[in-house]
Amino acid sequence: MPALRSTPLALACLLGLAAFTSTGAARADAFFDQVAVANAAEIQAAQNALAKTSFDDTRTFAQRLIDDHTALGQQLTALAAQQHIDLPDQATLDARVAKLQSAPAKGMSFDAGYADAQVKAHEDAVKLFENEVQAATTPEIKAFAEQNAPMMQHHLQMAKRLAKTHRK
Repeated sequence: MPALRSTPLALACLLGLAAFTSTGAARADAFFDQVAVANAAEIQAAQNALAKTSFDDTRTFAQRLIDDHTALGQQLTALAAQQHIDLPDQATLDARVAKLQSAPAKGMSFDAGYADAQVKAHEDAVKLFENEVQAATTPEIKAFAEQNAPMMQHHLQMAKRLAKTHRK
């Protein structure tokens, strides 16, 4: 008879664990989705910058972003497969990235607009990765966020320097 009385408690614990696991999985899915879209946007914007700029500093920054974000994308894809998380397909990425792209403000040079956009994008990325470091529900996802948060911070500092140079 004691086992029957503890059944509701055990069931409540299991349901709570399932809800926690579901919430953790949803959080991880959202993080991976946001990183995938932002990463694709960074690569596309950097490729556009390489095509449009005539400044070496913008070209160097853009190439660095392409290299770093390509590597990040490979890490993300591998970790997503390991964690059984579906990433957006290419068509979905392309559509969502197109919504994120914007032209420089009127009267602003391409390079100044690109740098300003990169400051905003990397401020958002730093927040995203730092929040995930604090809230990740699996050690692998936390490690991924911890490993890549400093890169986002470095890109932010580089973008701020570029913006300062090209706002003159």
